[in-house]
Amino acid sequence: MRHYWLTSDSPDLPVGAFRRARGLNRPDTLEGIGGGKGGGGSAPSYPDPNVVANAVTGTNEQTAAYNKALNLNNYSNPFGSQQSQQIGTDPNTGAPIYNTTVSTNPQLQNLINTSLGQAGNSWQTNANSITGIAGINNQYSGLNQGLLGLSSGLSPAAAQQAGQRGQDAAYASQTQYLDPQFSQQKESLDAQLANQGLTPGSEAYNNAMTNYNNTKQQAYSNAQNQSILTGNQIGTQNWQNQLAGVNAQSGLYGMAGQNLGQQAALYGQQSQLAQLPFSQLQSLAGLVPGYSGTGQSSASPADLAGLYNNQYQSKLAGYNAGQSSQNSLTSGLFGLGSSALMGYMMSDRRAKRSIRRVATFPNGLGVYTYHYIGEARNVRHIGFMADEVRAIAPHAVLRGADGFDRVNYVLAVR
Repeated sequence: MRHYWLTSDSPDLPVGAFRRARGLNRPDTLEGIGGGKGGGGSAPSYPDPNVVANAVTGTNEQTAAYNKALNLNNYSNPFGSQQSQQIGTDPNTGAPIYNTTVSTNPQLQNLINTSLGQAGNSWQTNANSITGIAGINNQYSGLNQGLLGLSSGLSPAAAQQAGQRGQDAAYASQTQYLDPQFSQQKESLDAQLANQGLTPGSEAYNNAMTNYNNTKQQAYSNAQNQSILTGNQIGTQNWQNQLAGVNAQSGLYGMAGQNLGQQAALYGQQSQLAQLPFSQLQSLAGLVPGYSGTGQSSASPADLAGLYNNQYQSKLAGYNAGQSSQNSLTSGLFGLGSSALMGYMMSDRRAKRSIRRVATFPNGLGVYTYHYIGEARNVRHIGFMADEVRAIAPHAVLRGADGFDRVNYVLAVR
């Protein structure tokens, strides 16, 4: 038996219009999810982050306690022993509380006690060194002030005055012989000129007096030059003597500075010696069992924020997949309504079997899968039901001569 709607009408929608994309579950807008026969199923829900966090934290705490117990083995060596035992549990966290006892042999303990005593006395040595160095610093300051004062002791004016006094003395020393000498020569020249009958004003007399005066002037000029040279020598010598004195004093200051440096070095050596007991204690403590400390262990908290973020990302991915599927559904129906189904297509519920609602269109119309009466059950179609379309868009429904309703999808999806 062949039916009219199988020969005159094509299926409401293509078989693949709502075919599930490869690798994607049905979107949340599709009916039949989770439990309905033939439903597409749903992705497994993400574990509760609080449960996961508590489980991870509990595992971390157990691991930390186990590792700590492994590191608390009792042991001994020739220098002593270490013994650890659990003495209780923390009332707030439940973490085990351990007590570790470390003991040393008598010889090592005596050495440690001796070093402790020396270390306790070293503070006095250090205090003495600090006091001594402070005193040296004060003396250095005095030396610096003294060195600065040496330059102020130099006096170029004094050297100049000494040179002037030497010049005056040298000139006086030479002229004390020239004055009587030239006085006698003047008397002899006057007598000689008188005996020769030369009178003042004559040419011969004037020439004789000019020669006398020139000789006298030259002698005094030579005496003056010699006295200047002598004064310069005396002034230079005075300046050199001043410099020599300053250099001598500076050398004394330098020797004093060297002595202070040697004293400071001795104080530094004393301070270094005072540190020896501490080095000895460190070496001795390294021989004591457990000196490096008891076994350490820690428990890291679970990344709760990361777990919540993973849950959010998982749900967001599901939501996006649903939105993508819904968008594909909407665009498919609109595309089909605007191109392939310009006429009225068979959508009467009475002509269909194995009807199952699989989605809801944005305008509220149900979307169904089904097969027509007389078709094989494995042939499935997707589309609307004419009775539902009539309730929303009656102008999109037309009853045929055979009594069955047909739907215009262009009008139905507007």
